[in-house]
Amino acid sequence: MFSLDHPFIVKLFATFKSPRYLYFMMEYVTKGDLYFYLKKEQRFKEEVAKKIVAGLVLAIEYLHSQNIIYRDLKPENILVDQKGHIKLTDFGFSKKINSQTMSIVGTLDYMAPEIILGKGHGKAVDYWSLGILIFELITGKLPFSNRNNDKKANNNINGTVNNNNSFHRVVDFNTFINNSSSNNKTTTTTTTNNNIDTTTITTTTNTTSKTTKVCLFSQDLQDLVLKLLEFEADNRIGIHEIKNHKWFSDINWLDFESKIEPGPFLNLQTFKNPQKSFVYNDDFSDSFSSYHNLLQNSCSNMNNNNNNNNNNNINDNFMNSMTTYNSSSDDSADSSESNQNHQHQQSIKNQININTGSINLDFDGFEHVNSK
Repeated sequence: MFSLDHPFIVKLFATFKSPRYLYFMMEYVTKGDLYFYLKKEQRFKEEVAKKIVAGLVLAIEYLHSQNIIYRDLKPENILVDQKGHIKLTDFGFSKKINSQTMSIVGTLDYMAPEIILGKGHGKAVDYWSLGILIFELITGKLPFSNRNNDKKANNNINGTVNNNNSFHRVVDFNTFINNSSSNNKTTTTTTTNNNIDTTTITTTTNTTSKTTKVCLFSQDLQDLVLKLLEFEADNRIGIHEIKNHKWFSDINWLDFESKIEPGPFLNLQTFKNPQKSFVYNDDFSDSFSSYHNLLQNSCSNMNNNNNNNNNNNINDNFMNSMTTYNSSSDDSADSSESNQNHQHQQSIKNQININTGSINLDFDGFEHVNSK
């Protein structure tokens, strides 16, 4: 991941380890993931979905240019940054290939037929997953999922291994949408008791639900999805055909990659008022963020100083920053605890070793962050 540098892919800055853990210092993406927004919005308008997909197309194109297949494209692995643009993350199933690979990995609902069948696969598996994701963005549902009957779904999965025809299914672009309407009926009743008139107003609400089957896909989008969900990998549309497809005719790819326009999530109500499901504001996370920033600044200094003779200065700057941070965040600590912190900092300074491209720390740095 150190070699990856793209505006729509989460950046890895450095790695370091302790006796028990391996740490990845990555770009901090603050606005949640696509899964969260899809569940809140239920479905996206086609213009919003187009800009989401355009970012993914550019990210996939970049990965494939590095001979890397992603193999796990799904809403949970697509983050949203502060400006409303997508960021692809989680490269646990990614692999660098020369031609094809035989491993069976991925998330079942998004896995291409050739992966499940164990026939060997290449870059085309990411195009299949992209087709599944586009369908899900527009409808809020998966095209081939059968979650209502787990037993039947398992039988279908077993069947696909033995029968190639099981994947030759028709994509139904018609979606059932529930339309609810309410009718209010008000009744006024007047009664007389001990020469006093009492008026009672009763309101009855009748709610009716009507299911309508509609098509949410334009003709151009239907054509693109069908070409992405082609059973035979060799017949599946490729990255250049995707970018030149009529559905993307209004996308300026160079401008879009430069992020000149605002991101597709920027005008969504759920983006403007995010839930606490991905907002961290407790005291410990504040301390963690401060500590993280110190490490990140040290990495930045390291990258700006290619001369190995400057490593000691970087280490000293990092340790001085840590000393300032610990003293400011632990004013209430007693003298014995302060002495322990000083000894720990000196131990860190003795063990810290900065190499080109990574920081190796032989201590559990994050375990010693003091929460207020």
